[in-house]
Amino acid sequence: MTFSLSPEPGAAPGDTRTAARSRVMRDGQDTGLLLPGLWLEAQFMVGSDALLFITHNVPYEEQLDLCLISAGNVLKDRLSLAWIYSTGIFSDARVVGKRSIVFSFFADAFWRVDVLPTPGWRLPLVSEPRGVWRRFGFKRRMVITRLPGMVSSSSPEGP
Repeated sequence: MTFSLSPEPGAAPGDTRTAARSRVMRDGQDTGLLLPGLWLEAQFMVGSDALLFITHNVPYEEQLDLCLISAGNVLKDRLSLAWIYSTGIFSDARVVGKRSIVFSFFADAFWRVDVLPTPGWRLPLVSEPRGVWRRFGFKRRMVITRLPGMVSSSSPEGP
């Protein structure tokens, strides 16, 4: 199963005046989902769900969206990593467990996302690490954690 993004008309890379959005395509067919962002950085299958990593191509304030999509093309959960005036570079993504992926974003900071098999409890405004944003709600399907002490392989310090 292969995903791709088809940018909506008027979604120019690097244009900060309008929020770029793209249609999600699965095996070349429109899923009916319209998500923020322009570049599909990575995709992973977690059970029957797909976890997409999408960036916006805004050089000095990059944002990374993690979108969990069901086999029936329903958006189950979405979270964003973003911080004002922070450059984020997505790299080093790898599977570390049956339902877990580790990746680097924000100045070589590593993050771990765990996909829950069923919706989990969440306390709005205090359940997420700094720089993580979600819609208001009490349930989540993804838990994200910043991993202290890990260094990216693209860092001058090495892996």
